[in-house]
Amino acid sequence: MKSCKLCNGEPLSSSIFCIYHEIAYNNLKSGYKIWTDRYDNLDWKNYLRKLLELSTTGKFVKQVIMEEKENHGNKE
Repeated sequence: MKSCKLCNGEPLSSSIFCIYHEIAYNNLKSGYKIWTDRYDNLDWKNYLRKLLELSTTGKFVKQVIMEEKENHGNKE
């Protein structure tokens, strides 16, 4: 049986992530649109870096960010 790429949870049928990491990933994507409206020239890589620096960024989001940086580090 497959498990979530980031934990031992059961992945959603259409995802590599469990429900919690999938929600975190979707929140990252939707949050990026909001941040780019407020910060000119903010690329994906710097967005992720800024979120990692915030103490209010949640555990699941940080795990997804680390996976993104590891596997898609050059994506902007």
